[in-house]
Amino acid sequence: MRQTPRVDPRPAASTGPAKLRAGIRWTLCALGLLYFPAAFFGSLWLIPLVGAVVGVAWLFTDGWTIFRKELAVLLLILFVYSGASALGCWTGIGFCIGWLHAQEVYVLAAGLLLYVCGIAAAGRTGRGATVVHGAALGSFVTAALIVLATRDHLAVEIRPQFPPLLIERNDLAPLVAWMFFVYGLLRSAAEGKLTRYFAYPSVLVVAGLLSLATQSRLVAMISVLGAIAFAPIDRRSGWLWAMIGIAVACVLAVEHQQLEQLVRRVLLAEGGPSVATRFFLWSAGWKMFVAAPWFGHGLGGFSELAETYARPLPIGADLDVRVISWPHNVPIEILVEKGIAGLAAFLSLLGLGVRNLTLRPRHVPDGGWRATAYLLVALILIGLLDSTTKRLWYLPSLLYAVGMSAGLTRSRGSPVDPANLARTS
Repeated sequence: MRQTPRVDPRPAASTGPAKLRAGIRWTLCALGLLYFPAAFFGSLWLIPLVGAVVGVAWLFTDGWTIFRKELAVLLLILFVYSGASALGCWTGIGFCIGWLHAQEVYVLAAGLLLYVCGIAAAGRTGRGATVVHGAALGSFVTAALIVLATRDHLAVEIRPQFPPLLIERNDLAPLVAWMFFVYGLLRSAAEGKLTRYFAYPSVLVVAGLLSLATQSRLVAMISVLGAIAFAPIDRRSGWLWAMIGIAVACVLAVEHQQLEQLVRRVLLAEGGPSVATRFFLWSAGWKMFVAAPWFGHGLGGFSELAETYARPLPIGADLDVRVISWPHNVPIEILVEKGIAGLAAFLSLLGLGVRNLTLRPRHVPDGGWRATAYLLVALILIGLLDSTTKRLWYLPSLLYAVGMSAGLTRSRGSPVDPANLARTS
């Protein structure tokens, strides 16, 4: 007698909650990737407010259950990081500039939301990921083209500025890093011809134009790093490299003088004063740190103390000590303003990202892993050579990368414990 197979009604009963969780994760994925383009076009609150509501929903559905340990560790790190400079306000031993503390609260809150968005975006593939990543990549490329088309004197600074994102030319380095990062996510989600023959050359060309227009060694470095990290090298890439070769030849023919000048700057042939100025600022920052090593001088301490410590100026330095606001080096800035406690928290944050990426099983290829590793390395380089924690680009981007690394590690799960993969897919 032929038996009728039994149908388990439980999967059907769980379809609703499963769709809700998936919808929440996709919404967070889109919000995280569109945060900086939205800020570029003038919206600093819309996406964070929506992200806060959706993030709370994510915590109540499955976020806190799966990522309880990761979130607790992150909150502890951010508490130590922010508390180090707030201690100066409470005790009166450091500078207490109210608007800087309000700005840091916003930056860390946005970074915490982006951390959650990075977790939700980790491992996203398929048609939905292609649409979200493609829209995000288009937004970043559009922002770069608007800067190129509407702003003059990019070799000095961005005039007029796009506050709070783009103020001076080196601020375009994080924009380039995000373009390559989102391209890496798009390529891991969709290996179609459009991605291969259009997206990569487009990002490469725009990054090259930004390097030429700004004459920034940092922008050029991040562009070259991205070009190498995501270069498609296989048997099907012959036509692509032919297209890139033609484009490079055209650029060489038209912009050979700009390119020659950029090469000289990269090789430090024309970068003596700029490099000397940075070493001078780092030396002054170290002296400030020694004066208050444990908890620093408070937010804004570097700019407030520059008049005292940043003298005499080095020969050929093109800076005015009255307008110095950061030492062009994130670790030194943190040492000055937050001391050893703040730097320990910051290094712990970097350590989380590195640890998560190294825990990825070697036998599981993942383009998202490469994209996250590139973004993390790019942010470390930018932080060592130019950036500041007071800019909107830096800490939120770093927290996003750490969040995505946590999501990738958890979503891969363990070969002997497939439950993790099922719960996060």
